[in-house]
Amino acid sequence: MTRRHIAALALTGLLGSVGALTTVPSPAGASAPTYERGDTLSWNCIIDEDPLVEMRGVLDALSESSVQVFVQLDDGFLAPDFEKPADLTITDGSVSGTIPMLRFTPGEEPIPAGAASIDLALTPLGEPARDRTSLSDNDNARSSTIALTQPVAVSGSVTVNATTYSEVPECVGAHETFTTRTTNPDTRVGGIGSGSTYDAHCVLGDSEGALEVIRDGKDSVGFFETFSEENFVFGAIEEATWRPGTLRGTYTLEEGGSGTATASVEQGVLVEQFDIEDTLGPFRRMVHVERYDASGRLVLPDGTTWALTCGLEISKGISILHSPSGPRVTNDISADAVPLAAGDRVELKTGRAAPIGEIGTECAQSEFSRTVWYSVDGAGGEATLDTAGSDFDTVLAVYVVTDGELVEIACGNDDEDRFATTAWTTRPDVRYLVQVGGVDGQSGNLVLTRSR
Repeated sequence: MTRRHIAALALTGLLGSVGALTTVPSPAGASAPTYERGDTLSWNCIIDEDPLVEMRGVLDALSESSVQVFVQLDDGFLAPDFEKPADLTITDGSVSGTIPMLRFTPGEEPIPAGAASIDLALTPLGEPARDRTSLSDNDNARSSTIALTQPVAVSGSVTVNATTYSEVPECVGAHETFTTRTTNPDTRVGGIGSGSTYDAHCVLGDSEGALEVIRDGKDSVGFFETFSEENFVFGAIEEATWRPGTLRGTYTLEEGGSGTATASVEQGVLVEQFDIEDTLGPFRRMVHVERYDASGRLVLPDGTTWALTCGLEISKGISILHSPSGPRVTNDISADAVPLAAGDRVELKTGRAAPIGEIGTECAQSEFSRTVWYSVDGAGGEATLDTAGSDFDTVLAVYVVTDGELVEIACGNDDEDRFATTAWTTRPDVRYLVQVGGVDGQSGNLVLTRSR
């Protein structure tokens, strides 16, 4: 058992039996709730002001714990050597040990500066405070968090730069524990494409400016600008509100004056209405859109009033995300990659693949999920892969193993289309690993073709 594991076990006794930031998942497609738990004690305090000596600590029951000491010098500063681990002993109510230090001098390379030592006692102060919060990310998916915060006095001694500080004045930390319970319905209703959006784009006067005011769920977006030979005024949205028949916005002037401007847009004659319904992998979106002529006015802080001629769009929709389904996959880790030869075309339902990809990719700025793995043996020519025919938004990434680590060499993700393609020049006797999956939790019927 390593020192880190021994320290983690000891800290579990100090902080309680709750683990640090652990998540208990539910089986794919199940509706059982998930629980996330965390347990940390942290502090940040000034030990001395001449010279300035600071101490920071984070004790985490099952993750990395650290204590850091910093000293401001006349010609630089002392700080921990983060390349070397501290030698900490954590017991019930105390933490002690040594911290490798470096000396930093302007214009010079940092040099070793011995070690700082700590011997600290951790004592609870008073009763813990309890807090409970509830969130609803989706119309039928909710989470509830119960948190306890216990103030903790940090006392003892710190020795650094040949000086021992036997008092740690007014150093109080916080021992925080939380448990979050999240429901996981088989079908989630809400999210992207759901709710109501009110969107007005307006012209000021005779094309003497423009105004935008949007209320999207709980979010407000918009601006206005007026331009003339004498003055330019620009306002950024503070808040947009919708009341039956009227969309209002308040704006903070950022150029051409100061104060708050107000705009109101009155719903007019219906111009057109239509429905949008589309499906992408497990997502289904249904939106009803109505477009109106509209008019209103903008009032500036100095009382100047502008007439508004607008187009108003009201959309009300719902999106549904079904839980991934289908047969279990056997190649959702790189060790089980399936070989692909030139000319091969494979189809696979990815709903039961691992929710989070084994490694990320530069071609997926958001979550790379429900991924599966294939391999390509290099022969010196070019290899080309594409996902044309897949029914969800796909991403491709190609890796080689270097010093036991996966290193990305190519990837593909077409932002304008759900299909992805990538090509690279192979080297003889090199095995390339290909990870392919969806964006933001998407999955479905994957079609992968190696054309050469």
